[in-house]
Amino acid sequence: MRSKLPSAERFEEWVVGTVLPTIRKTGSYVRGEEAFDVTTEAGLAAATMHVMAALQAKADGFRAMFEAAKPKADAFAVIEEATGSMTVTEAAKALKAKRADLYGSLEHRKWVTKGKNRQATAAALRPGYMDTRTHTDTRGRVHSTPVVTPKGLAYLARIKAQKRA
Repeated sequence: MRSKLPSAERFEEWVVGTVLPTIRKTGSYVRGEEAFDVTTEAGLAAATMHVMAALQAKADGFRAMFEAAKPKADAFAVIEEATGSMTVTEAAKALKAKRADLYGSLEHRKWVTKGKNRQATAAALRPGYMDTRTHTDTRGRVHSTPVVTPKGLAYLARIKAQKRA
């Protein structure tokens, strides 16, 4: 309260002339309430409507933030449920998609080769989106199956969420 700056003097006048008297009268101060005379019923109703409008605007802002975050939350829910790498069929179930549609999407992204014996491509193996699982059948033949890693599942879930938004 000792500063001689013009902005400090305006602040002091506002505190001494508006804020402190309002606190003395009502016990508290809410910015902008000086426009309302809360000692009368009409003034109290107007102040209440002002507060309600401010709360509604705040709620609308939170609702918009929630809607913007929902696709990401859905994608993370899919990832959270996933444990380790999964076959394309398991990944399709986790993403609530059809197996054929997911294979089509993987082929389109060049993550797997086309045809009956699909294999993970280098384009998916290098960044860690897919991996290969090998197994031996009863005749001793070795087979490899492309599997989606948690990182790949997260990427696919994020894409799916963005398409829905």
